[in-house]
Amino acid sequence: MKKLIVLTVLFCLTGLLFIGIDFSEGVWAQPENVGDPILLAPAGKVDLGGKETLEFRWTNGMGHSVLRNYFALKVYQNDAGEQKLIYQDQVEPNRFRTEVDTSLFEAGKDYTWSLQHVIGPQKSNEAWFRFKVIAK
Repeated sequence: MKKLIVLTVLFCLTGLLFIGIDFSEGVWAQPENVGDPILLAPAGKVDLGGKETLEFRWTNGMGHSVLRNYFALKVYQNDAGEQKLIYQDQVEPNRFRTEVDTSLFEAGKDYTWSLQHVIGPQKSNEAWFRFKVIAK
């Protein structure tokens, strides 16, 4: 019985390797398993009056828990058609929110933020949202 179990496991692993699944970064490292995050906030018009931080929120976009190294967050200030990177962070893998100090933002300015899942060498597409700070 033990030989049958060992042979079955070896056969399955050999079959998976034969079809090209790379286990070097874990099974979730396959590009088709790196879903795009779904951004929730901030978006549109944002009032920062009396606030010390601005909360950025998202979901993982895959409908279930996924192994990942981190979320790559970037915030840009939009000025005269150009984007200037003003903040970036690597957010822990099981967090779906982070706070950024409001001192980075100016009233009346437009901003864009992006987020990617990073799993080993694989990355999701960047998800993007725009927002405008209307008051501070």
